[in-house]
Amino acid sequence: MPWNSKNKKDNLIIALKFKLLVTSKKVKNQLDDLMREFGAVYNQYLEHWNKLGRYSKTFLEKCQVKTNILANTRQCCRDVTSESIKSYLAKRKTDPRASPPSLVNGLMTSRLNYKEGYKILAKNRVRISVRKDERLILEFIGSERHMKLVELGLAEALKFGAANLKKIGKKYYLIVNMDLGKKPIFDGSTDHTFIGIDNNTTNVALSAVNVRGVVLGSLIIDFSPLVYQRYKFFKIRKRLQKVNNKSMIKKIGRKQQKITNHVLHLASKVAVKWISKFQNPVVIFEDLTNIMDNINWGKKNNLKYHHWGFKKLQDFITYKAFIRGYPNYAVSPHYTSQNCVLCQTKKESHKHKRLFKCSNCGHVDHRDRNASLNIALKGLIDLYSGAYKINNGLKTIIGYINLLSKFKKVPSVKNFPMVRKVRLLAADNVDLSASAMLNGAFNTDKSGAKSPDNSRTLTQCLTSRGL
Repeated sequence: MPWNSKNKKDNLIIALKFKLLVTSKKVKNQLDDLMREFGAVYNQYLEHWNKLGRYSKTFLEKCQVKTNILANTRQCCRDVTSESIKSYLAKRKTDPRASPPSLVNGLMTSRLNYKEGYKILAKNRVRISVRKDERLILEFIGSERHMKLVELGLAEALKFGAANLKKIGKKYYLIVNMDLGKKPIFDGSTDHTFIGIDNNTTNVALSAVNVRGVVLGSLIIDFSPLVYQRYKFFKIRKRLQKVNNKSMIKKIGRKQQKITNHVLHLASKVAVKWISKFQNPVVIFEDLTNIMDNINWGKKNNLKYHHWGFKKLQDFITYKAFIRGYPNYAVSPHYTSQNCVLCQTKKESHKHKRLFKCSNCGHVDHRDRNASLNIALKGLIDLYSGAYKINNGLKTIIGYINLLSKFKKVPSVKNFPMVRKVRLLAADNVDLSASAMLNGAFNTDKSGAKSPDNSRTLTQCLTSRGL
């Protein structure tokens, strides 16, 4: 997978997390000094912004700051400051309660450019430049997949980007950005399978539709136990806030994030493995950008939706699909859950829990599967609406009326043989229950055959893994 330096904005960047093996107290003090100095420079740039109201990189570069870190690392700090101010100003347009960037007390996660700030060396070693003529050579460890990507980077098949030096507790981590190259682009000259993905708070539904409008299969991945976990940690944090135990609040937050990432990674693995069964798949998402802005569902529902994690799951599926060469596309989310996929009639009364029943044409389906079919349909129409060519080489605009006629024989989910529901997940076997897939436990009967152990709940499985 050669790296393409052109149009870097179209390239996919993923983060590789490595743990630094630091045993010497002197080395720890040097890393702490680097992060402390980075925070001091950040504070100085914020003060210049507060005084003069300007925050561009050109302006901040002209401002004088007192520091002894590398000039390149100082420029990284300048970029971080400018980005944080831009993010705050953009958020303030929709949320008047947004708080401006605050001064850093103590250590700050430090951004380092490749080669100047840090450099990956052979034999799982990294060089970190603390100050001018002061460098550290440290060993690091990471997951097997990330270590393979490092080997490709050292072979110049991929390109290393900036990295973040971070301290969590007493451990040091280096989060390295790696450029995987140019994103796959949709090519209308070949037949594609369009995979519509409906992302919900408790599950994700996928449906595969080919260019002729034939439904090839559907998959529903259920991660509803995350809702209980989210509420459980919310109650714990609420009690800790009453006693002002900030350290435990941070610890609980990291624990919840670890559980969420674990579950969503498993969901994305199953989703991409299922997608790979189809010919030339194109992944179609809903464009849910700014969906949280200016919406208040009440205290209970805000907890449910504002910690949804839909963007994280989309990102996980996107980069796992990208590695396999599958392009993705985003469509408007309007009425995908309310419109009937057959007649496109919209009525709120269609929905009853997870059942979708159309009062106009009588179509009955799973609500989330109906939405995923609508998403696949929108993606198919958008990508073939005059901007791309079909196999015969003629520009063709496929209208809703012509295309919807091909969906008239779509059976309901009750009679559809290719629908599978995965209740939490396994990376390899989608036929197992949630507990067996998470725990990897099997019971052996008298004949010696192994069968999945369905007795344990998701919470028990997560607890047994220390999550």
